[in-house]
Amino acid sequence: MVIKIISSFKEFSLTFESEEDFIKIHEQILEALTDDSNTKGVFYEQDSSSKFFPALFLKNSIIEIEKGDDKVTPVII
Repeated sequence: MVIKIISSFKEFSLTFESEEDFIKIHEQILEALTDDSNTKGVFYEQDSSSKFFPALFLKNSIIEIEKGDDKVTPVII
């Protein structure tokens, strides 16, 4: 399972082995995208690294979700 966040200058691939972790990040993304105050964001940790994606960054990016062999249409807001 992969969530790709594609901005105008870089592409980030968030990979998940656990469906529980995938759902958690997916819910954070939806919450950030619908946050009118732009105070939310997504915190992603893998191994020894971590990344934070603020709401405004996500709103100005294309988000693709790949779950198994299915590729979901990009979200553009």
